[in-house]
Amino acid sequence: MFRNKTIQIGDCEFDPVSHALWRNKQPVTPELTASEAKLLIYLYENSNRVISRAELLNHVASERVVDDAIITQYIKTVRKALGDTARNPTYIRTYQKEGYQFIAAVKQSGKSKKTYWIYLLALLLVVISLLTFQDFLQKSENNIYQRPYPLTSLKGHELFGAASPDSRYIVFSHKTFDAAANWQLVIKSLEQERYYQLTVEQANHLHAKFSQNGNYLLYHVFSSDVNEIRLAEINWQTYQLENIKTIKQFPVGLYTVYLAWKDDNTFYYASK
Repeated sequence: MFRNKTIQIGDCEFDPVSHALWRNKQPVTPELTASEAKLLIYLYENSNRVISRAELLNHVASERVVDDAIITQYIKTVRKALGDTARNPTYIRTYQKEGYQFIAAVKQSGKSKKTYWIYLLALLLVVISLLTFQDFLQKSENNIYQRPYPLTSLKGHELFGAASPDSRYIVFSHKTFDAAANWQLVIKSLEQERYYQLTVEQANHLHAKFSQNGNYLLYHVFSSDVNEIRLAEINWQTYQLENIKTIKQFPVGLYTVYLAWKDDNTFYYASK
């Protein structure tokens, strides 16, 4: 009876598994010992009759205990834990020379507190597992290696694509199949799937990189007459380069320059 459930006894709630007791929703300390809890359980499971001290001693105490005075101490402790008194009993009534009877109504309150926490922990582990699996799926879906896209649909060759900080645009170098053509900078709107050519000069434009605020481009320009790093502001209304400045010049004939922004005011380059 009620062995795996918490039980409601008046204003008290008792867990027969953990022996924890709450009175008016507050934990009672110190907790009942195993013997005291065993006595309480035996009393309310046999509340339809008076139980003698000898029967309680036989059921509750160990074989080494022969003095039924220990039952008096157990009864006193249990009464105190329940907020009960011998003079005005609410839970345990004393019958002189007969024994004790549990007189309070007992009803099932819920699952064992220990069982409750086990279920709660199991539920928490399930939720964590589901969230972890969902995060794994999301990362898998966003993994660029699992979702490859062609850089452009333009005819010709493309090199050195670089995404804008807000991931709305890609700038790259494009060259048609014409043998005399030069590499020109093209910007692609990923939202509109539209292309805008940024340069038309008869020179090669390579290694374009967005500034961290996304408003400037740094790129390398070279031909038989020029070899330099340029900085230009992007006009996002017209998709044209403005305020073009030469930042660094190199000897003509040096063709490979790599660029990297540190911040909006500083960049690094490597050449060979």
